[in-house]
Amino acid sequence: MTQHLIFLSIILLIISSCGQNSFDRKAKSSDTVSSDTAIGLPNVINLQDNLIIAREFAENFLPDTTMQDGLKKMNNFPDNVVRAFKALRFDRVNQEKYLTLVYLKIYRGHLQCCHQSYELRVNLNSIGIDSITDPLLFEYNLITNQFDNNKRIERISSGIADSWVNKNKKLLSYDKIEGEYKIIKTIQRNIENIVIQ
Repeated sequence: MTQHLIFLSIILLIISSCGQNSFDRKAKSSDTVSSDTAIGLPNVINLQDNLIIAREFAENFLPDTTMQDGLKKMNNFPDNVVRAFKALRFDRVNQEKYLTLVYLKIYRGHLQCCHQSYELRVNLNSIGIDSITDPLLFEYNLITNQFDNNKRIERISSGIADSWVNKNKKLLSYDKIEGEYKIIKTIQRNIENIVIQ
């Protein structure tokens, strides 16, 4: 009986070690993160390159404020920019900083154009924020947790980043955010003065 137990133990040990070797080889050969195929491992585009793409986009981004053909939804971001911001999930500080800058610029554009904020989402019928139709807004909400993504959201104002900076003044240490924030506050005061008169 003891020989059978020893024999079974040896067989189980051999089987489990073979399975572990197979698992180790699969883990080493994987090219993408399984939870989100849009995020490549560093051998595709490294974190530094994604950081440069996100920073340059945020700093150079200019929302359309002309109102030609009505207000345009701000969701048509280039694929490489969306991928870069998704990859920055590994660098939340910079992801938060650059997405805040983008959404402050959008809000400033709405205030300059029309003296009010607007709904940011394209797909208003989904539960939460749709990660396909509004990918950067989805990423921004993952950082800020301003909305429960498992519930229907009545409205997401373009002032989302302004509200976030009001609660998180540390973001004002980034000069580009501070500059946008000051412009927004000046525009808001001017709008209030118009309404009061």
